[in-house]
Amino acid sequence: VLAGIVVWLLEIPYLKTLGALILIYIGIKLIGGNQDEESHFKVASKSTLIGAVETIMVADAVMSLDNVLGIVGTTNGHFGLLMMGMAISVPIIVFGSTIVIKIMDRFPWVIYVGGLILGWAAGGMVTADEYMPIPSDYYLMVKIILTAAVVIGGFIWQQRGKRRTKE
Repeated sequence: VLAGIVVWLLEIPYLKTLGALILIYIGIKLIGGNQDEESHFKVASKSTLIGAVETIMVADAVMSLDNVLGIVGTTNGHFGLLMMGMAISVPIIVFGSTIVIKIMDRFPWVIYVGGLILGWAAGGMVTADEYMPIPSDYYLMVKIILTAAVVIGGFIWQQRGKRRTKE
């Protein structure tokens, strides 16, 4: 449902570009983020069943946004590919998140591949935004530049985090 809403919303002028900027931020944070840092989100405990369900639904929606944006950006809104991406990624998130974390710990290069994919998807979203005056001859260059921006931004984020922990 969230993916369908995102596809529909991305028809609003410049919203694909805004989604691309969000993907760039997520990719930079993925590559450069310190997994030991505490989350900035604080979840208040609820004493009622309805309150607990509400908290779970809001947390799920917020945490799923990056997944949905990544899939929508990668599939360029193609409904069949979007549904296939959701069918593959949602079970991995729900049932296999521990396995994915162990794989990322054992093979850190997987994190970089994920960041590269997010950068490439961001480039695809910017070039698919009809309101951006980018000639089609430059589409590949935009995708490469945004992919490189994610990697470079991730390395800068890492260095900033290392300096902060030394202080």
